[in-house]
Amino acid sequence: MDRRIDVVEQSFDAVRKKEELPLRSLFKLAVKLVDEVKKRKVLAVIPATSLEMDMQPYAHAVNVALLSLQLGKKLNFNDLQLRDVAIGALFHDLGQRNRR
Repeated sequence: MDRRIDVVEQSFDAVRKKEELPLRSLFKLAVKLVDEVKKRKVLAVIPATSLEMDMQPYAHAVNVALLSLQLGKKLNFNDLQLRDVAIGALFHDLGQRNRR
């Protein structure tokens, strides 16, 4: 499985279980996504529909982060701003996913 998706899944599970978030992993993922977007002119998103249904929400979160970062890059955000955009995008559906 894609490590990026795993980090998001672990984070959503931690919230669902009312446990501590894996912040170190989240920040590392955000920085990695920022680096990917800064290096490349075009990024391919994860084909979420090709994944098992239970993994699709996490792939969706990574895809939203990648698309949001591309917008932030076009707006000339600095690295710190881009990292914050990535973290916010990774959690944009957090409440919705945890109502189950």
